[in-house]
Parts: sequence; structure tokens; C-alpha cells
Amino acid sequence: MEREEFNCDLAQDLIPLALDGKISEDSRRFLDGHLQTCQRCREIQESMRVKISEGMLEKRGQKQGRKRKRRSLEVMLGIFFVCYTLALILLLALIIGVFTHWGLCI
Repeated sequence: MEREEFNCDLAQDLIPLALDGKISEDSRRFLDGHLQTCQRCREIQESMRVKISEGMLEKRGQKQGRKRKRRSLEVMLGIFFVCYTLALILLLALIIGVFTHWGLCI
């Protein structure tokens, strides 16, 4: 294996770790030096950076979607309980009206 090919393979293995901030100082120095001289690895790094950014945006969108669904569910449950309470009040009023109409005491 050629030295440059080995350096590219090593750099490409380090790029995701560097983007996550989980790389040693020595590895960081190697990677930075290699990226200064290797256009191909810089393109790979940029491609990974874009994919990570898109993934984070997608996750953020999914989180917001879940929040909207939860909020909608909360609103629907609130409406349900208000309607249920009103129905009980109307039923109680009807029962009281019937008993009052028949002259029965409650």
C-alpha cells in the first residue's frame, strides 16, 4: 500500500471522529495537515459534514413534528373533556327537569 493511500485511509477514518469532536490532539494535527494537501479527503470531509447537518435538521424536524402531534392530542383531549362535562351537565339538567315535571323530589 502506498504511503499516500495509507494516509488517505487513515484520514478518512478520522474525519467522522473529528466532526464529532472525539479525536486526540495528535490525530487532529495529522488530519489537519493531511487535509491541507489532499483535495479528495477535504471533499469527503465536506460531504460528511453536510450529511451530518442534514441528519441534524431531519432530527430537529422530527422532534418538532412530535411536539405538534402531542400538542394536537392535548387540544383534542381538552375539547373531549369539555364536551363530556357539558353532556353530563345537560343530562343532569334533563333528569332534574323530568323529576321536577313529575313532581318528584330529588
